[in-house]
Amino acid sequence: MNSVRKILIALPIFSVANRTLWASNQPTSLDASAYGILVNTLGCPIESPLKVHALGKQNLLDYCRRMQAEFFPELPWGGV
Repeated sequence: MNSVRKILIALPIFSVANRTLWASNQPTSLDASAYGILVNTLGCPIESPLKVHALGKQNLLDYCRRMQAEFFPELPWGGV
């Protein structure tokens, strides 16, 4: 859990507020990996210190919402 928390602390540094994707205009493995981890952390019905920490990062929430809307619009958003 410590390493995942470190990643969650570092991720906002790399995100750009108005961009859907981090590295380029095309999805990359970084986008897929980050979204997969974040959506499962934020949308999990079980509370945890990691989830609370991630929910406090507005740019991570925004990133997940943008990814969800662009690539999975048929799925309901599970985050807050």
